[in-house]
Amino acid sequence: MSKDISVHKLSALIENYQWREWPALPGQTNDIRCGVLVPVMFSDDITVFAGVRSRGLENHAGEICFPGGRPEDSDKDLQATALREAREEMGIQGAKILGRLSSMPLYTSNYRLEPFVGIIDGPTPVADGSELVEVLAVSMREILARPRINALAWDNEGVMSLSPVFELSGRLMFGATAYVLYEFMTLCSVLLQLEMPPMEEGPYTWPEIVESTKNQPSRL
Repeated sequence: MSKDISVHKLSALIENYQWREWPALPGQTNDIRCGVLVPVMFSDDITVFAGVRSRGLENHAGEICFPGGRPEDSDKDLQATALREAREEMGIQGAKILGRLSSMPLYTSNYRLEPFVGIIDGPTPVADGSELVEVLAVSMREILARPRINALAWDNEGVMSLSPVFELSGRLMFGATAYVLYEFMTLCSVLLQLEMPPMEEGPYTWPEIVESTKNQPSRL
């Protein structure tokens, strides 16, 4: 399948995708909306890029995230915010927005991710060295070939739910960012004609996940 055909098919999948706004999580308002970019590059694979946040940051230090943040006065909308933040944090220029995914609340703060899928042609994104200290390339073929998706069980107002946890280059992606990646995987599984791995509880606990962020580098 050529790159142009793949991009066209992914664009159609996203256009027809029924994204939703997930409600605020217990104990949070999740009313601070952040525009984020899900940067995607095509080859014989579909590669998604995420960043590792510096341990020196006040919020969500050491976590894996997609480039993004709160809107500035100069931003026309949250899509513009996502593109600006991707440029500032990963040097991404000229991303072509295909559409958006679901609005995802964060469990540990009042932030909410508003993710936009953007196709990039290159060069490969690099971390700005301040907010992000590393960029991780995530192969959709590799992650869809995994036998299972590990998950953390949590009590969502009396209903037990599973929150995906992804092992990426020796690190853990979790929370709202992992939900965004999982949602994008469901689209890629259709495009690549691969089955979604089952999501199963274990092997991590919440304290282990929190501790994993403390082992991230603070600077390049």
